[in-house]
Amino acid sequence: MSVLDLDTLRDEVVAISRRIGDWMKNERIDFKSSDVETKGFNNFVSYVDKEAESRFVNFLGDLVPEAGFIAEEGTSDKVGDRYQWIIDPLDGTTNYVHGIPMYCTSVALIDKDELLLGVIYEPNAQECFHAIKDGGAFMNDSSIQVSECGELLQSLIATGFPYDDFERQDEYFQILKHF
Repeated sequence: MSVLDLDTLRDEVVAISRRIGDWMKNERIDFKSSDVETKGFNNFVSYVDKEAESRFVNFLGDLVPEAGFIAEEGTSDKVGDRYQWIIDPLDGTTNYVHGIPMYCTSVALIDKDELLLGVIYEPNAQECFHAIKDGGAFMNDSSIQVSECGELLQSLIATGFPYDDFERQDEYFQILKHF
């Protein structure tokens, strides 16, 4: 495939992400703590992560056969000459494992170092964020953009901290303190 139709490809990846995300949500109904493995301190993986990634690799491999994969659970070691899919099949495994309905699928496609498209699907809210190069960003079918607020005092700041790497926590707190 020499030239990718990014509009069509994005639509396909959105459909795949919705299908896999909805499967993950359904799997959570009977999910048990015995279904969890520990990769490291506060770093979990389950059959849901692995199966979701396997599904992404299979479906995305059909869409762009020459693409390789950078996938969190190591389902594929295929390296593409030009294109790579970047997959976090279950972003928010810690929340998923603890029954907190805030997790998503996350997929991107790069051409060497250039980001071509990204799709994030949060199945509990049925929100799908997607964008293609030079095509704008959307939540479901609505265009989205960064806030036009120019004043920090008028802004909402959201943060997150690594759950398994505490080497830089003092630096994070100093930055938060600054704001």
